[in-house]
Amino acid sequence: MICVVYERSASVCLSIGVRVGDVDRRQRASDFKVNLFQLCVCVCVCVCSPEEETARHSSTRARITGIGAPDEEVNATTTIKTTMMRTRVDDAVQEYPFFVNEIWTHPMASRTRDDGVWEELAMRAVTRTTTKDESDNDDNAFGSRFKRYFIADYIFLEDFINLIANAIASAKSFLDKRAYASFLHALVEGEASLFRETLSSWGVDPDGAVRAPEGFDATGVARDMSTFLRRVSKEEAFLCKAAVIATAESLYLGWGDRVSDDTLRALAGSVLDDGRTDEQRLYEQWCHPLHSGSDFEQAVFSFVKAFERAWTSADDSERGRCRAVIDEMLVLEDRFTDVLRRTCTHR
Repeated sequence: MICVVYERSASVCLSIGVRVGDVDRRQRASDFKVNLFQLCVCVCVCVCSPEEETARHSSTRARITGIGAPDEEVNATTTIKTTMMRTRVDDAVQEYPFFVNEIWTHPMASRTRDDGVWEELAMRAVTRTTTKDESDNDDNAFGSRFKRYFIADYIFLEDFINLIANAIASAKSFLDKRAYASFLHALVEGEASLFRETLSSWGVDPDGAVRAPEGFDATGVARDMSTFLRRVSKEEAFLCKAAVIATAESLYLGWGDRVSDDTLRALAGSVLDDGRTDEQRLYEQWCHPLHSGSDFEQAVFSFVKAFERAWTSADDSERGRCRAVIDEMLVLEDRFTDVLRRTCTHR
């Protein structure tokens, strides 16, 4: 067996024996990891040299975090575990070079999308707990941890909804308007309603959490994300709106598709009382079908195409402004992931 670790850059994967793209759409990358490693030789061919790639990523990291050393952690207090397996989503996005160069291979996007916290949570979500009320008695238990993240996520969800609505209004292409409108309907009817019903079942007033986020988000990142989304929605050009939407949803697809293996998908659709808590069931549905599966994947790639078209027609000034917005968005996404990282057992 010969295996070359992938660089998450504008790379081309050549494989002998098995190709990720040939695997059925419904089969998860994790289901064929073993076959991929046993049956194929993976060769990474980078568009730029290793020195150029390192310099590019070091420059970006320094620009957005103030850290100059390529091998230094963005957060010195945590050790980040990441998954190194390239998935079929990684291969699919290669058709969109501007998205890949500006968003997908951005160091902070890789850090958030590939963090091992998502695998750990998925593992905990499919594992039976000792007692049904474990999550209520232990701040580090799965239920308590996911509740904190889930409530914080809703605090800025309505601002994200408003951003999409404004993107519909400012988009010049009917295809883009239709893609955003279709997703907005699904978001409001599905995910947002699930948020509100779940928070209410926990005794949390959804509107009250939005009005007074400090009571549910000690880090302040949810409030900062709301402020950022409102500004982009009201003040920035369509290109920046398209970039933020594509960034946010592609991060979710990146980890959601990766962790939604056959076991999680089966449990997500199960109604059996098998000892799992309500929070575990919620997280399973959070992964699948909300953030994996063909419908969500189709929506995300429509956002990628919208960004690609907008970037193609933008001038240098507009692109420069968009890069700054992407940097700001990804720093916030990384901070938001810290809500989960802080209590992970492997940290």
